[in-house]
Amino acid sequence: MDHRMIGEIWMDVFGCDDKSLYFNAIRNLQKGYQTTEFTYTGKSDYGECRYQVKCSRIPGNGSKTSSCLLVLNEESARSEDFKTTGNHFDMHKMVTRIAMDFASVPTSDMGRRTHEALADIGQFTGADRVNVFRYDFNNRLFTNTHEWCADGISLEIQNLQNQPLNYLGDLVNSHIAGENVYIHSVEDLPDTDKTLKKLLEDQGIKSSITIPMIFDSECLGFVGLDSVIGYRKWDVDEIQILRLFADLLANTENRKQRELLLRKSETRNKALLDALPDLIFRLSRDGTFLDAHASEPGDLLIPPEEIPGKHIRDILPDEAATLCLDHIEEVFRSGNRVIFEYELVIDRSTRNYEARVVKSDNDEVLFVVRDITQQVVNNQRLQHVTKNIPGAIYTFILTPDGTFHIPYISDSIEELSGVKAELIKSDFRQVLSRIHTDDIPALFTSIRGSAQNMCRWHGEFRIKNREENWIWIQADSTPQHGNDSNIVWYGHIRDITEQKNAQEALRQREAYLSALIENQNGYIWLKDLEGKFILVNNKFARACNFDSVHQMIGKTELDINPEKRSRKYIREDQNVIRKGKTRVNQEKMNVGSGEVWFETYKSPVKDQNGKIIGTTGYSLDITDRKKKVEQVRRLNRKLNDINMQKDKLFSILAHDLRNPFAGSIGMLEMILNEGNNFSESELKEYIGLLYDNTISTYSMVENLLEWSRTQRDQINHSPDNVDLRMLLEQTYQVVAGPAYNKKIELRNDVPDGTTVYADREMLHSILRNLITNGIKFTRPGGHITVGVKCQEGSVDIEVKDSGVGMREEERLKLFRIDYKPSSSGTNGEKGSGLGLQICKEFTEKHGGKIAVDSKPGKGSTFTVNLPDRPKSKK
Repeated sequence: MDHRMIGEIWMDVFGCDDKSLYFNAIRNLQKGYQTTEFTYTGKSDYGECRYQVKCSRIPGNGSKTSSCLLVLNEESARSEDFKTTGNHFDMHKMVTRIAMDFASVPTSDMGRRTHEALADIGQFTGADRVNVFRYDFNNRLFTNTHEWCADGISLEIQNLQNQPLNYLGDLVNSHIAGENVYIHSVEDLPDTDKTLKKLLEDQGIKSSITIPMIFDSECLGFVGLDSVIGYRKWDVDEIQILRLFADLLANTENRKQRELLLRKSETRNKALLDALPDLIFRLSRDGTFLDAHASEPGDLLIPPEEIPGKHIRDILPDEAATLCLDHIEEVFRSGNRVIFEYELVIDRSTRNYEARVVKSDNDEVLFVVRDITQQVVNNQRLQHVTKNIPGAIYTFILTPDGTFHIPYISDSIEELSGVKAELIKSDFRQVLSRIHTDDIPALFTSIRGSAQNMCRWHGEFRIKNREENWIWIQADSTPQHGNDSNIVWYGHIRDITEQKNAQEALRQREAYLSALIENQNGYIWLKDLEGKFILVNNKFARACNFDSVHQMIGKTELDINPEKRSRKYIREDQNVIRKGKTRVNQEKMNVGSGEVWFETYKSPVKDQNGKIIGTTGYSLDITDRKKKVEQVRRLNRKLNDINMQKDKLFSILAHDLRNPFAGSIGMLEMILNEGNNFSESELKEYIGLLYDNTISTYSMVENLLEWSRTQRDQINHSPDNVDLRMLLEQTYQVVAGPAYNKKIELRNDVPDGTTVYADREMLHSILRNLITNGIKFTRPGGHITVGVKCQEGSVDIEVKDSGVGMREEERLKLFRIDYKPSSSGTNGEKGSGLGLQICKEFTEKHGGKIAVDSKPGKGSTFTVNLPDRPKSKK
């Protein structure tokens, strides 16, 4: 040793720049480790070299470390191999020591020792974190059960409790296959392991190795050694030693589980014994008590701790003791269990007991004694009850060979079947012969089904009673396994004839109700307060696209109709429930290819106490009725029109025709009587007036005849292409006289070659009447213009005058049959209004429309809209 080193810091002398290596080693020694070591590469006064430093603890006073021994070795390639081999040996020795510790550690201290073992492994290997994880394959979870971390490394155990197995990805399958998984670099994990990669990165892990814990070919979990600060490389020998450590933990975990199960079993057995009401004794063949257990010591004649060693005759009265000894011998003789009953007087009260004796080993028997005092009392009460309850109580047994017998049945069976109970007990056929032959096959089939499935048996059948009348019987019982592989039913039978009759009456009423509902023309339904259908007829079910009424039961409006309509029906139901009154409404619905009208009645349903428990509805298709009502309304309107037409006709005949004729007659009489007194000019004037009056009357008669023919459908409607301009010129010639007299200009703005698709005569009448009407209400010197506007699919013919116009109220009534113009023409011309009515009806014959636009003093424009010629069908 160089004396120059005395007083110097060894790290400066040997070039150890990372002082934390030394201080970590010192902390490990302070924790109680005897030795710890580390390596580094340093450059010192003695040159550059890789050193192995081994620190040994030198105890001081008490438990504190006062100093340590440092041994520095230069490492070469050979020394590195030697060091590795030495490390493997030390590591194996450490795992062996841990295994020896675990073998002697009690289960209660296993958690602490496991944590210490993780610390030893972590510090020896230089791992930053060592974990133990437990798999729960039933719930698909994994849990961190133990964790050790180096200084400065955060604990993660609280974050790794009951985590989903799929977080580990393929890691689980590798562990199940018994494979170690060495992750050299977490950041290099492929994208297929995103979940595992995130789990490891969240813990700051850079590299990790996981060793499965396998016991008896079952993977219990795994041991994980994580590198957080740097990257740790593991060689094959180290991994093999870690595998030994993982197997050690697996054995330890299995031991803990077995000891835990054993403690639970012992606790459960003790609790079971304490919960049993039985007295349990172990006796030798000669009757000496070997052991005793009593949950209730008050059931014993002496304290239980004094019983072992005493003979049975020392405790029980002679009669009971002799009975017990005889049955002990019977058990040894037959080898079978023996059950018997006996009585004891305890505290001047008689107690009843049932004893079960079973042969044990070494010429010993087990006595299981139960206090059946209450059971005996109950049996006595039961016998009293069975004599007084309606029906009968029975025990029915089916033997393995398939035979039946009734070992017990109460006496009341005689009233039901006419056969005494004793006869039935001795011969089952005595009662079987009284059962209706049609019911016997189903009866035995149901009994066999109950035996096969060990399920409750329920049967209904007819039997002749004591008066030889057929009555209905209901039988109920539950099977149990009896002795000798028998199946035993304990049950009750009763007379249900009245119930059956009531059910039949109810069935008939339901059949009548069903027939009534199904034969109605409308839809019928019944809902509960939640809006669920509980009754519908087939017609309603089919209308809602259900194959049967059963499919619709339990459904609501929201299951059947669109939401908007469903909400409407639900509000209506709630309104009926709230008000408690019937609601009637009519609605139109699109069904199939047409519209259907329904009239619906919704009423509240009340129970016998008047409480509303639901709603009922009846919906009827009233489309035909609606059509008939509409037809009646149409006929009424037509009749009303006819009456108005009749009134108008009478008015025309009485006034519009009578007055002109009267005027003409008066004028002719004046000419005939005083013609010689008139000058030629006066006579010509009167003849002109007479001519105008005659022309006006003729026009009125012509309109009247046309209108009459339209009302009787005697005018042929034969549309074709008509030259509108040419037809208009011809019409102007007809009305030229009145127009000339009033100096009214007739204008034709229809372009040459304009054609319309119409009946020529009807269109001529329309134009003539509209132009005549315009002449009538246009002052002298005015004008009338006829033009045309072609549109897509139709044509508008406009007749525009510069006349006096009309008020809005007159315009709105202009085409009504009951309207009679109140004003005369500008020269006092009269009119009946028939001309405009003819225009309207002729226009509608063509499928068109007529309209008028007018203002007082601004003239009027009549527009006749006629559709184009329909396209011919190919």
